[in-house]
Amino acid sequence: MTKKYWFTLFIVCMAMSFSFQLNAQDKVMNILLSEGSKVVPLKTLSKITFSESDMVLNLSGGSTENVPIKNVSRFTFATSSGINNLNVFPKVGLYFDSETNQIMLENMPEKGACIEIYSITGNRVKTIQANQSTQVIDVSSLYKGIYILKLNNQVLKFTK
Repeated sequence: MTKKYWFTLFIVCMAMSFSFQLNAQDKVMNILLSEGSKVVPLKTLSKITFSESDMVLNLSGGSTENVPIKNVSRFTFATSSGINNLNVFPKVGLYFDSETNQIMLENMPEKGACIEIYSITGNRVKTIQANQSTQVIDVSSLYKGIYILKLNNQVLKFTK
């Protein structure tokens, strides 16, 4: 093989390596808290677990950071753009009515969106196809506890 071939192969490999490193650095977890927000680069995060009252961020270095679930409004995963607090869609409102065992979602970004509800253990317990901008969901079949609702790229939590 010629030197030119090996040099070209080396440059291509280096470019691919740089591209993968750049992509890993750009991905973040955005946590919207009741007061402010927190951005966690995914390259520093090894695992996310939940205790009874906290979202536990297990960091790559072996340390953990506890975020009280009661303070978390939602969390999303995105590619960092350098633009902070950009809201493309209006904030989806989630309201739980304990008397009727229903949750109501307002300001849905699109009709036909898939709504998934997960238990705190990560099991999907309900899937609904949205048919209007305000959606009412019966959750009477769910046990009392904390649930995560996923709507497109938005994540909301509610307690039953």
